[in-house]
Amino acid sequence: MKSRDNEPTLGDETPDDITAYAAERRLLLQDFVEVPQAGSGIDWQRQLADAIMRAERDSADCARTKDERLDAKRHRNLLRVIGDGLVHALLPSHTIRALSRHPGKPAHLTSQGDDFEFVFDSARAIASLGGIPILSDLTTLIGIGDIVTVLDDGVAVIECKNRPAPNHPPTGRPARQQQRGESAIDYLANSYIEEDGGHRAAYEAPLPDPDFELVERLLNECIEHPQGIAVHAYADDDLLIAATEDASPDVVMAEIAKAMNVTEPGIGERRAMVGISFLGELVEAATYRRVSPSNYPIAPQLRWRLLERQLHLMRIVNMGALAAEVCLDDGRMLTLTPRRGEHGYEVAIEGTEADQLVFTHEVAELCVWTPISVESLRGSLIEQAKQTPTHLAALAGGDMSAVSAWGDNVIYNTLYRPLTSAAHDQGTVNGSDGAADTGDA
Repeated sequence: MKSRDNEPTLGDETPDDITAYAAERRLLLQDFVEVPQAGSGIDWQRQLADAIMRAERDSADCARTKDERLDAKRHRNLLRVIGDGLVHALLPSHTIRALSRHPGKPAHLTSQGDDFEFVFDSARAIASLGGIPILSDLTTLIGIGDIVTVLDDGVAVIECKNRPAPNHPPTGRPARQQQRGESAIDYLANSYIEEDGGHRAAYEAPLPDPDFELVERLLNECIEHPQGIAVHAYADDDLLIAATEDASPDVVMAEIAKAMNVTEPGIGERRAMVGISFLGELVEAATYRRVSPSNYPIAPQLRWRLLERQLHLMRIVNMGALAAEVCLDDGRMLTLTPRRGEHGYEVAIEGTEADQLVFTHEVAELCVWTPISVESLRGSLIEQAKQTPTHLAALAGGDMSAVSAWGDNVIYNTLYRPLTSAAHDQGTVNGSDGAADTGDA
């Protein structure tokens, strides 16, 4: 690999007409392989931040054509998708979810000027002390805090303010920002929080792990296949398909037809419950649980080709296969019934004293949007359904501690710019205790 100041070496398998933006994305994905295991990753995040800022400048450059500016915006967005890889590698999905509940577009780095550099200097200082900082503005997923620091025994969410600490409590936007942060940390620490109209609680709900080795093998098979396609059948109507960008649509559609043309009784019902997804859509619509394929822990060249849509993954799933009958210890029967809900497929739990008890689309559609088989997800839902009476009893008795998940070891704090000695002296005269020092923060 050449120096960072030169054009990157891209490898023999890379197309000759690769754009400079695509080359930059590929280099970042190559370098990312070592990040989670090789220290803080702060230098890699510096590369990522510089690339995002260059894309911001390019997208605003009136000397460029409209198409060139749009390409720069797309590059900027894809760079943050690459940044999400660090989030998924270092944080559990529950933590990601809590820290992504504040909606909104990521901040514009260039316009932040010295404020962003203060955040980065703070992150570098944290890294020097042994923490692994994730800069929130380099991701699409983290919406609370400027830095999320992964420690040996927990997580620290840090707001960075490039100014001395005030002598009074925050008001306005800083106060709302602090309230959001403290609420998220309260929920993560206690697995429970009161909200308008009810409460939100976290439960232990083990789910099957995706088979990423299978994904990598399937992608390599489709690259080698003359027709550019490879299919893995978890079951006759539960397929994971990998295809190159040159694969014939007719070949792909033939595989879809096989899954939908079931010959067993109830064919119409089963056709209505077939879920089809193109996992590449998650490149620009990933969530805490639905990971972009470009961030799967597989070979970096494959991740890059998934990011660039040179390779595609597709799921064809009979959601009706999630149906089950569950026998409880006391002899009662529960029924798991897949159905279409307001936001997608969900699975209703019937036979309890409670109405409207469901596994939402976020859980039920895991087999549609991830490389998890229907059968493995079904087994997980059955085990969780067996705990339903215990959860309902806890809710009725008001004792959430019996069923809620263990809380995370997480803290929230604000880091202010240290006072200069002259300002510190003046602050002392004015009654300030100088608490703006980063050590105190």
